[in-house]
Amino acid sequence: SGGSYRDSNGNTHSYSSGSSGRSGFSGSSGSRGPNGVNGQIGVDGRPAPNGGILWVVDAPGGPLESGTRYDAEVTGLKIVSAVDDGIFEPNERISVSGVMVVNSGGLPLPSGSIALMPTTKTIKFEPTSFTMPEMAPGYVFEIPVTYHGRIFDQPPPNVPGPFVSLAEFDPRIELLGRPFEKSFLHQKLTVQYPVKLAFIRCKENLGRGEVSTLEIGVQNISTMPYGACPGSGGKVDLQIHLDARLIPIGASSVGFSVTPYTVTYDPHIRDSMYVSMHAIPPNETVVVQITVQMESRAELFDRCYWQADLYLRDKLIEYNHEKIRVSPFYIPRDPPADVLMVTDSNITRKEFVFWQRILETLGISVDFWDTVRYNGFSVDMQTSARHQVTWEGRYTGRMILFPHVDLNVLWGVDVARHFHGPSFREGQRVDLDSSMVLFLGPSQHKGFNLGKFRNHGDLSVLHHLYQVDARIEVGEGEYSGHHLCPSRTPHHGWEKKRLKKLEKEDPSLSVAVLSRTPSLSSAGLFKYSYGVVDLRRFPLLRSCKFYVVDGDGGSMVEMSDDDKGLTPGTTDVPLGSNFGQVFLTTLCGIPLGCKLNILKAAAAGSGDQEQSSQLNLTFHLPSGFSLTKVELAAICIAGEVTDEVLGCLGSTKRMSTVADDVSSNAASYVTNGTVVMRMLQLIDKELKERKKKLSNAQVSRSIGGIKRMVSQVERALRQQGVAKDANALPLPSVAVLLNSYRVHRSNQHRVQDGRWNIPCC
Repeated sequence: SGGSYRDSNGNTHSYSSGSSGRSGFSGSSGSRGPNGVNGQIGVDGRPAPNGGILWVVDAPGGPLESGTRYDAEVTGLKIVSAVDDGIFEPNERISVSGVMVVNSGGLPLPSGSIALMPTTKTIKFEPTSFTMPEMAPGYVFEIPVTYHGRIFDQPPPNVPGPFVSLAEFDPRIELLGRPFEKSFLHQKLTVQYPVKLAFIRCKENLGRGEVSTLEIGVQNISTMPYGACPGSGGKVDLQIHLDARLIPIGASSVGFSVTPYTVTYDPHIRDSMYVSMHAIPPNETVVVQITVQMESRAELFDRCYWQADLYLRDKLIEYNHEKIRVSPFYIPRDPPADVLMVTDSNITRKEFVFWQRILETLGISVDFWDTVRYNGFSVDMQTSARHQVTWEGRYTGRMILFPHVDLNVLWGVDVARHFHGPSFREGQRVDLDSSMVLFLGPSQHKGFNLGKFRNHGDLSVLHHLYQVDARIEVGEGEYSGHHLCPSRTPHHGWEKKRLKKLEKEDPSLSVAVLSRTPSLSSAGLFKYSYGVVDLRRFPLLRSCKFYVVDGDGGSMVEMSDDDKGLTPGTTDVPLGSNFGQVFLTTLCGIPLGCKLNILKAAAAGSGDQEQSSQLNLTFHLPSGFSLTKVELAAICIAGEVTDEVLGCLGSTKRMSTVADDVSSNAASYVTNGTVVMRMLQLIDKELKERKKKLSNAQVSRSIGGIKRMVSQVERALRQQGVAKDANALPLPSVAVLLNSYRVHRSNQHRVQDGRWNIPCC
């Protein structure tokens, strides 16, 4: 359609409409309106009331209602034994009476409930039951029946100690075959015998021919007497089994004016004694004492067992046993033996038999000191005082052998005195030519974390001995150094330099860092203080014959541990075995004169020579070669003679002893003359090695003196027709033969040896 318009004069005009144009684009959406408000949470509904059961029973007087039904609950009972002594024994008859039952329910318990005692695993009851009457709620009723049962019996004991066990049962009330749970009033009875062995005791050690008392305490734990007396609960007897080496010589009692027992002993049956107890009052103990004597032929360090068997009414009810160790006496003699062997409870008869073989093969005399018998070694551990008869100071120039060393009983100061005398702290030390061999247990040295300086062994012994000498003074502020940026352990460099300086000042002694308290702090421009350090000197000269064998991997004195086929009669032994290393270390430690005796041959056809041939041993090396006892003795002599120069005293006493003995008894050395010649060659080689380790005027003087005496010995042997064997293999050094990982010597603890002088902490 069209439209019209009016012009300026007021005239109206009409026109026709045009075609429609294209539609325009849609406009953009409007912004979203806000969320509506959340509705309110609905109200929780009310819980339903608790449900329940209402029991309704028809009764003559009208229905009965209750929230609980009837229930039979046992509230108590009485238990007595056939022998009314307050003890329940195995196989004893018991009676249960006075069983109290209450109806703990809300309804009457109908008649017809059955009360009984069922058999259990530990008590067999007779088949007795009782039919109970009707019981009103809350009514208490005592069952007028006694139930009889028997506690199960026990076989004879197979382990030592008293028998103690439990017997258990439950009374039972059931209706129509269904039990009431509250009727199970669980009962536990302690089952034991009215008499027992309160103790058996004796001395831990007895020497040959020594007398001691065995004590057996028989205790009555019941409320009535026991024994062969009127009104007794039964007879009580003891049977005492004795090792054939324990000879009974008397009996007595303790705490009674009249002996409350009778002892029967048949001398022809030495292993048993019988004791009949007269009376043991209630809750008392009778102590039986048997005096015995250790047989004079008993073997040292063997264990002699004895046992006490306790019988009640001829039934064996208990046994226990003890052992007595056959220990040696210390008997001072003049002169003392070549070796003082220190023993304790760790040494067994099996081990000692191997020690016997070693000591007899070496031909040395032995004294014994037992630390268990004498309560210690350096002092009596109970009184902290020296023993009235002491070993201390008697074995100068001799050997102390300690197979199971306990550092708690060995004072470090006594070690120093053994080697250098009582005045070892005063000025120059004197080498008394003593020796000591200590065998450590498997874990003696554990706990020391010393990194690369750890020497796998005698750390505990070294620490023990370094405490003997006085602390080396370190000036105030001296324990410090200059660093641009200090490392974690800057004190190690200072310590190493100081130890080298101290060892250079006195090369005869080693020095170590005993302990330190590190505390790194600034002390100036690029200067740092390290804290506090404790430096000590080792109290023994480096020439001392002090050997420590560690227990890394097990104690070496357990000589058959690494060779199950080893017997005391074995004649071919690997030198690297436990037995071989123990033999060699012991040989190193025995006095020089004893080593020289091994080099001497017994006169032809003599009994000594025949016995000597039976004591010979051959030691095999990994290379396939072997060494005899004589060759090992020569090797040890060479090491001992050349080690003396490390003491820096200018002394040549050891080589003088060798030269004097060979010159005076040259004919005795002819049989083993070629071995002696090889020994002299080894001495010359070892002297060169010692000079590399330590070179000063005193060492040079000692080496020169030893070389002159070597020539003297050679001349004496040549005069007897002994010549060098050009085809004989040279003898190896003792340092090569000893297991350096486990056997340690006093000359090994300098800084340059890479030992533990500087702990890594």
